[in-house]
Amino acid sequence: MLINERWYYSPDLTPPLSRMQACAAGRGIEMAFAKLKAPIRKAAARSYDALWQAVGANFFCELFSDEECYNYFKAAGYEANKMQQALVRAIPIAAGVIVAFSFAAPTSAQSLRESWFMREHKIFGRNRDEPYFYGQLSAGVMNYDDGQSTEVVPFVDNDDSSSRVGFAYEGQWTDELAAFFNVEVEWQPGAVDLLDRDNGPSVDWDGFQLRKLEVRFELSGFGRLWIGQGSMASDGSSEVDHSGSTVIATSDVGDPASQQLFAFSGMPDLSDVRVGKTFRNLDGLGRRARIRYDTPEWHGFRLQGSAGVNALGRDNDIEWDVGARFARNEDEANFKIYTAIAYSRPGGVDDRISASASALHKPSALSLTLAGGYSRNAGNPRDPYFFFGKIGYSPELTAIGQTSFALDVYLGRDFNTIGSESMSVGIAAVQNIRISHNTLDIYGAVRSYAYDDSAASYEDALAVVVGARWRF
Repeated sequence: MLINERWYYSPDLTPPLSRMQACAAGRGIEMAFAKLKAPIRKAAARSYDALWQAVGANFFCELFSDEECYNYFKAAGYEANKMQQALVRAIPIAAGVIVAFSFAAPTSAQSLRESWFMREHKIFGRNRDEPYFYGQLSAGVMNYDDGQSTEVVPFVDNDDSSSRVGFAYEGQWTDELAAFFNVEVEWQPGAVDLLDRDNGPSVDWDGFQLRKLEVRFELSGFGRLWIGQGSMASDGSSEVDHSGSTVIATSDVGDPASQQLFAFSGMPDLSDVRVGKTFRNLDGLGRRARIRYDTPEWHGFRLQGSAGVNALGRDNDIEWDVGARFARNEDEANFKIYTAIAYSRPGGVDDRISASASALHKPSALSLTLAGGYSRNAGNPRDPYFFFGKIGYSPELTAIGQTSFALDVYLGRDFNTIGSESMSVGIAAVQNIRISHNTLDIYGAVRSYAYDDSAASYEDALAVVVGARWRF
């Protein structure tokens, strides 16, 4: 250490120290060596070997206690500041929280990267073995024609893929155990379920909702256990889709215009029948505060089960469900296949079955998606059901990203009243643009809605939506 030189270097060759830092470090070193020199002189060793024999025989290392060593480093200017001390305390506390509330993980570092969450988020193109933030902004313009008048809504948050932000961590703790933590918040200031012709556009800037606050462990050979707010086993069971158009077109065809009303035929008045109430896909139990278990995957097949309560809603009845999923996508295979089926108990009393399957023929980029569901409502004579079919085409037309086109048909019955019928036809187009680790999806969709029941006659409706989703 050369005090008179312009630059000063720490002993471990880290970036240059200032003159004041170098002087402080020198004082700490001098204090330690002052205590060490006295016994060395007393030993009077005159050769290299004699010196080391004296050091060992006199236990020179025991001259310094742990506290004394700490004080030397403190005097040299290496004491942690309050922020560093807080971080040091926070790290084991955070780890303890994950350990206390989690249970599940892949069999190796490679299988960890190929786990369900990794596959779902590969679009971001990052290494998932470290903590990370992610999110998406999704908004567009909707035009709704109820057969009598047309309304243009300039700012609509896409309910098929809402705006959100999240934080996640998934790391391989041992060869057999991995841990996962995820918190995700949705923000929909212009959600489609806030819009109708009578009330006009409505913006709720406080439209935040907790989507996920969950932890998970996966132990090799034993499966995965999830605890916290997140997807039940049946969530997504009727929305499996390889068409590349799910940003704006899923089996939940009522989403783009869920709060819009049907108009009576030949009358200037609107009915009280809403699109979202008559076009549903019975997609399991969604997200709940739950405990969920997934079995280990066997040749692409996995069983799931969960129980929970709607902690963010008014109904706190215990609900449960079971499901099975199968996925196959080998590099050498021509088909990419994903299927799901689930049985759930909404409200703890109703019986619901939902299922879907999608197959993508990779050489032709053509896909076929089918979905259906049935609900037996306790104490209600209505037992609604639906069928859904979609044909998709997802070619690589440009170098900027995948282009997807889709045509779908929906048929539903008994969703509003006994004997009521719902039919929808939709077309959608999505252009994917990859920008480094981010993805921009530009989309557009046109969907018709036809509803009929024994009470009255209704005009057909048409919804047109264009927009964009930016994922980061």
